[in-house]
Amino acid sequence: MDLLAIGQSVMVQRSNGETHRATITRLNAERDIVSVQWTEADGDKGKDLLLDRIIETNPEIFAPKAVVPPAPTKTLSQPQPQPELQPLPKPQPQPQSESQLQVEVTTPTPLLLPEDPQKPDTETLVRYFRKQLVLHPLVAVGLSGPMKASGIMVCVRKRPLNPKEVAAREVDVISLQPPNMLVVHLLRLHVYREPTLDHQNFCFDRVFDENCSNAGVFNYTARPLIRHIFEGGWATCFAYGQTGSGKTHTMGGVVEGKNQNVMDSIYAMAASEVFSIIQEPESAERNLSVGCSFFEIYNTKIYDLLSPGNKQPLRLQENCQYQMEVMDLIECPTSGTAEVLALLNTGNGARALGKTSANEKSSRSHAIFQIVLRSAISKETYGKFSLVDLAGSERAVDNFSSNSQTCTESAEINKSLLLLKECIHAMGRKSSYIPFRDCKLTQVLRDSFIGKNVKTCMIATIAPGMCSVNSTLNTLRYANRVKELKVQAPVVPPMPPLTAQLSKVLESDATEKRQAADPIGDIPTYTLDGQIYCSLCSQPVTCMPVLCPYFGLSNKKPQ
Repeated sequence: MDLLAIGQSVMVQRSNGETHRATITRLNAERDIVSVQWTEADGDKGKDLLLDRIIETNPEIFAPKAVVPPAPTKTLSQPQPQPELQPLPKPQPQPQSESQLQVEVTTPTPLLLPEDPQKPDTETLVRYFRKQLVLHPLVAVGLSGPMKASGIMVCVRKRPLNPKEVAAREVDVISLQPPNMLVVHLLRLHVYREPTLDHQNFCFDRVFDENCSNAGVFNYTARPLIRHIFEGGWATCFAYGQTGSGKTHTMGGVVEGKNQNVMDSIYAMAASEVFSIIQEPESAERNLSVGCSFFEIYNTKIYDLLSPGNKQPLRLQENCQYQMEVMDLIECPTSGTAEVLALLNTGNGARALGKTSANEKSSRSHAIFQIVLRSAISKETYGKFSLVDLAGSERAVDNFSSNSQTCTESAEINKSLLLLKECIHAMGRKSSYIPFRDCKLTQVLRDSFIGKNVKTCMIATIAPGMCSVNSTLNTLRYANRVKELKVQAPVVPPMPPLTAQLSKVLESDATEKRQAADPIGDIPTYTLDGQIYCSLCSQPVTCMPVLCPYFGLSNKKPQ
């Protein structure tokens, strides 16, 4: 910049490739920008150019100053090489074999950069970052320990680069630091500075890398939940992520050609664990039986995957215990893992699948596989384990299909996932209204978030490529919001001591309400841990008569 001056004539190159003379009108040393002006037939024109562009088009101005400062004009007239110029040019690297290049990359150095240190690529920066991580790999044997007392367990699984991404030379921008740390690398490009990496850090209950098998994922996610259903609880494990991130691979097993190997699925491992525990002496005393059901939610309708013949849509209703149930759903009694595998093969064959531009074998529905423990005598439900394989979210720019059915399926999938996200946001804000009734998916998963004696585990699957980094960040932020939710039984608020003055006030105040609301005097009740409570004031009503602040004195037996 010191070699240039305002009013100096320099050569500039236009965007159309034309080169001509122009006059310098302004110099910006801080940003290395040179403003030039020239005259044409239709008037004066100007342009702001980077200093590097001026150097390329005017080598005679800058080369002499670096070699022979006293006589720049004389140096220009002598094209022969000068002895002083030999140390300045950068030596060209010698060609190396493939093995030599591999040794150079794997050799630990303070900083691995490409040939041009001013423009480091993403892969090199990510590789340098990973060399500083301290890794603690997970052990895929034994139990992972007790579940969290409250809240939802959230795990993240990263899949490897697929052949299509490898052929496109995609860069893996996801770094894991087991057991619970995850980093997303975003390349930030700057106009006047070298590129840098922006590291987005996340912390979850567990993270699984691309080398972890389905058995290792099952050990830390679904396996601790099985003990909970043998204690009379409800459990849910669901997989969430973008399309093609590995949800069906995790829940349903490895896809081999047109078939799916269910032996390697969390479905089959969970069933095997259930039959292993039910043979224990403590579980044998409870005299429990095992039943399995398999259904899907496709385009706002519920279909039974185990129903023979044509599938008919089923109804979803709320029972007397305020739990959602699918009416006329087939529940097949099972006595071993082999029978469960046969049911899984039948259900997977009937599930709605399709081919999209984002995924060749994309699940077009939400699949729910349930393992139900019932009393062998009374047939009452003792515990239930729901395994949910959610359909993947899809962006319109990633789906180039002109098929109207595929577009309708994608719209319904995104709508249901959006409504599920709205419900999670409402629970995170502790809103008084949670829109669970807006779609079938949120109604089915309602008890997994706000039910009594429920434990839930979420497996978020992500893709490692740079082209999927935006969807990956959305999935991780979604999972981070789910991790903050609390799942616990409702607490009955204690009633204040009933003094004589308070009794008169309540009895006089409730007379008009009782006549307007219920002249007979019946009070709505609910049962919690064997104790009957009033649904309006939460006062125990085991002893009659009952004085309710809303219905007054009632001698009617609670129903």
